[in-house]
Amino acid sequence: MERQPRISDLIPSHPLAFLLWFLGGLAVIVGLEALYAWMPELAAMTQDGRVAAFDLDGEGSLAAWFSSTTLMLASLLALIVWSIRRHKPDDYHARYRVWAWAAACWLILAIDESASLHEGFKELAVWLTGLRPGMDGSLWWVAAYLPLLGWVGVRLLMEMKSCRSSTCALASAAICYLAAVAVQLGWLLPETGARGVMLEEGCEMLGNLFLALAMAVHARYVILEAQGLLPSHTTAQTLADNAQPQHDLQAAALASASSKNTTAAAKPAPNDKSTAKPAPPSPTTPQHQEGNARRVDAAHPTPPPAATRQHEHVAVRATSPHAPTQQSATPENPTRRKLTKAERKALRRQQRQEEELD
Repeated sequence: MERQPRISDLIPSHPLAFLLWFLGGLAVIVGLEALYAWMPELAAMTQDGRVAAFDLDGEGSLAAWFSSTTLMLASLLALIVWSIRRHKPDDYHARYRVWAWAAACWLILAIDESASLHEGFKELAVWLTGLRPGMDGSLWWVAAYLPLLGWVGVRLLMEMKSCRSSTCALASAAICYLAAVAVQLGWLLPETGARGVMLEEGCEMLGNLFLALAMAVHARYVILEAQGLLPSHTTAQTLADNAQPQHDLQAAALASASSKNTTAAAKPAPNDKSTAKPAPPSPTTPQHQEGNARRVDAAHPTPPPAATRQHEHVAVRATSPHAPTQQSATPENPTRRKLTKAERKALRRQQRQEEELD
């Protein structure tokens, strides 16, 4: 059972898969529209003079099945987003709950496509009020559906604004639904017969397809965000803000180290009593500039290891005529101390012997 994929693993991760899926759904819509346009020629070969499977405006047709399946898929995708979003730690106001409302709305619309709940609600409202607004009374179910779906749609747009592709898909679905409602109420292409039915059902099926695409794309976005595969806006802004101060600190540290190395190189050794003159500045070394400009020295050679410097210092002291006044650095006495009176006499005796030999 551990090897079985999770539901979230079934969502494609490559954008090309969503494009192919959308083009496949668009091809199905075009095919259903073409079958409806071809239906009068096929109706002559049937007993009742109609083909119910190709009727876009009929119940139990292929168009109703396609719309119901697409809306059910959108509801399942909204549930996946809800199950992931509810674990986000910075959602202090529990905005993830709108995904549960969206899943419930898409489920009701899917059932409505198969069972025509809006038609039953329309006839009940007409019977209670005695009014039939909107040509055939469709304004009743529009007035009942629009507030709830509008509130859920606006909340989803605010929730999905971080993903532009899913936001554009949801906005396209809303436009298609509004066009279908305008045709249903007779505000767009009134009394056009078959062309009006094709336009209305085509916009409705295209809106359902855009809705499922919006849910799928945002589900992919939420999964990638939960896995940490998307750059966070806060992290990117923090890195951009800290980049300049870190650069200034590094430049200041390099300038301080260069000035210390230059001062150490120009200062003579404390035990060296020679009157050597300081070396003239190199022509390649930049000089101090006027104003508030910062001096940047050239690259300095890497100092030798500590062991090498210690051996060189011991060799210089052994050959120096002022060795008696210096501190002892022999391995037997590594600590620095003054020479005793007996040691100074021994060193003077050794120096006289060396002078006599010379």
